[in-house]
Amino acid sequence: MVWPLCIIMEPYSKHKLILFSDFSNVFVDQTFIISRMQKLSKEGLQRTDIRIGLMNEILAAMDTVKYVFYHLSLFATII
Repeated sequence: MVWPLCIIMEPYSKHKLILFSDFSNVFVDQTFIISRMQKLSKEGLQRTDIRIGLMNEILAAMDTVKYVFYHLSLFATII
């Protein structure tokens, strides 16, 4: 009497097992993708910080050059 029940329940239990393994694979894949994206985001932010620092140095040097030439031209017109 148990055999008919086993025949009916076997596809259901296999389906549950396959469904669980798919979900666990999706969870593992999502975890890997999220950790990789966090690492890439961190590297991108570090590169952006370096780029901004270099740009600030360039702008400061340009301000110095403009200041010097402005005063030289001002003194030349005064004298």
